Amino acid sequence: MRRTTLAALLGLTIALGLAGAWLVAERVRETSADLSGRPLMPELKYRLNDVASVTIEGAEGAFTLKRGGTDRWVMPERGNYPVDFGKLQRLLVALGDMVAIEPKTARPDRYHFLDVEDVAPGTRGLRLTVKDRSNLVLADLIVGRPDDVLGASKVPRFFVRPVGEAGSWEVEADLRPARTPADWLDRELLVLAPDRFAVVTVTKGDQTARISRTRPDGSFTLDGLDTATMTAKMGRIGALAVAATYLTFEDVRKVKDGPAGQPLATVRFETFDGLVLNLGLVTIDGQGWTTIEAAYEAPTAPVEAGPGPDGQPVLKDAESVRAEVGAINARTKGWLYRLDGTRVIDLTPTPGDLADVKPAPAPVPEPVPVPEAAEPPAPRLP
Repeated sequence: MRRTTLAALLGLTIALGLAGAWLVAERVRETSADLSGRPLMPELKYRLNDVASVTIEGAEGAFTLKRGGTDRWVMPERGNYPVDFGKLQRLLVALGDMVAIEPKTARPDRYHFLDVEDVAPGTRGLRLTVKDRSNLVLADLIVGRPDDVLGASKVPRFFVRPVGEAGSWEVEADLRPARTPADWLDRELLVLAPDRFAVVTVTKGDQTARISRTRPDGSFTLDGLDTATMTAKMGRIGALAVAATYLTFEDVRKVKDGPAGQPLATVRFETFDGLVLNLGLVTIDGQGWTTIEAAYEAPTAPVEAGPGPDGQPVLKDAESVRAEVGAINARTKGWLYRLDGTRVIDLTPTPGDLADVKPAPAPVPEPVPVPEAAEPPAPRLP
């Protein structure tokens, strides 16, 4: 082949390559012009009321948030336990408002740099699939890692890739989807004013510890404490006294769906206005779980208490307490809740955990006799 022919072919190849590169660049430019600065899934924003399920899938597995009523959402993987609707609502609004900033890689071998590869063991992205009541997919995308740079709007930026599409995007959206099922549940169990509590009794094996006080503004003391030989641990007593004022859980399941566990302790909280809470704690695989049951027991004597921070009475009337009992039992009956390890420790002290033995007084040393000084000799006369 002549050198001139070879040079011509080489030139033609380069020209075709440049033309192809220009066409690709032009296509990316047009795509960017079509979507950059605009919602990535504009149709979802107008169909939020039609959403019936959201499936979240990561390397650890998948779980679903499912509509169970008008504003009631549940998680089938947790026995249809109620979902935190506010958190779910924020996610859906963020998806509907998600704005495309600029296109990113469309090469599968580079997806892992943005964590937008297909979900599989070892990957870090999350796949979010949103469907309506007819099981029609409204949104399906993989949420990758967040970008370290905030835009002028100060809205967090993430890398995402619509499932089934090659191209990925940098988007602005306050997504931050939680990876674990428990993080999507309505985890708040009890919210009670600390001043309401009068007595707490812990039975652990053959040992019983009881703390009490006589008025709402008083301090708890350990019943049966021999002050001559023991000193109360006020920090541990205070932790037990407030352990049920704000109680949340780490995970939940139906009582009937698993092992009963090893008995750990029973804890009884009594308030000045008649509310009684019974917690039955067990250990399962080294973690503390509890059942919760409420009851009403009329107080033996009325107790006066001032208003709370909101100006409302701290103590409730009998009708209100009975209604409170019904609401607690409706929420907790049949459920077993896993508690934080620190809260389990606070709830399960023995009497020895709530008091210290006073140290024996140091022996008083016997006085050391001081030898009498010898009398000076009498002066000699000359």
